[in-house]
Amino acid sequence: MNNQQKSDPMLEAENLHKIYTDASKEVHVLRGVTLRIEPKEVVAVVGPSGAGKSTLLHILGGLDEPTQGRVLFFGEDVYRMKERNRSQFRNERIGFIFQFYHLLPEFTALENIVLPGMIKQNCGMTRALRDRGMELLNEVRLSQRAHHRPSELSGGEQQRVAIARALMNQPDVLFCDEPTGNLDSHSGEEIIKLLMQLNRTQGQTLVIVTHDEKIAAQAQRVIYLKDGEMTANHVKNSLEKVRVL
Repeated sequence: MNNQQKSDPMLEAENLHKIYTDASKEVHVLRGVTLRIEPKEVVAVVGPSGAGKSTLLHILGGLDEPTQGRVLFFGEDVYRMKERNRSQFRNERIGFIFQFYHLLPEFTALENIVLPGMIKQNCGMTRALRDRGMELLNEVRLSQRAHHRPSELSGGEQQRVAIARALMNQPDVLFCDEPTGNLDSHSGEEIIKLLMQLNRTQGQTLVIVTHDEKIAAQAQRVIYLKDGEMTANHVKNSLEKVRVL
């Protein structure tokens, strides 16, 4: 992870609104969301379908500009960056893991993983990138599948590759949008176990959108969204059970 002073907040969202126009009708997806995420936190974002959870995640990660409000990353306004700088910020500081794995079908597992590093360094596959990719494959327990293409991997294996790819440039935070939503229960449990291990052993900050009570129960803090508004921002103790709407 990139080094920052411990006193610095990692991520701050201030009064976020997002309005889409659909067939001349305005759809208000987010309504004044304000939150703060600290380094090494595990935060679950929960709420009913249509609450604005994925939209919030995309705005926090620099993918979708808010209609109103701002996002500060270690004090820097993400949406005041030039587009080129914001793309670089996403590549180097943010990791994304989605429900659908978005692996390039013509690339091997190893090639998919090192792609963010190749983009960052504007180069082809170097020995250093290959070594980093193999290190990550070993970390997600897939070193034996390095030269398999996505079609030759199970869903759980593809998601492991996607996690390794998200870690390639040692991001400050991983944004996970329903990371187990396309997996069977056993594979899903393995993926969450891996993510929590990354938090414990490497201090990886995690922000996880989920409908799964078991996942939310493992987070240190749960943010509840409903109708685009944050209805609760709750730090849990180890004995609490979490009910996800």
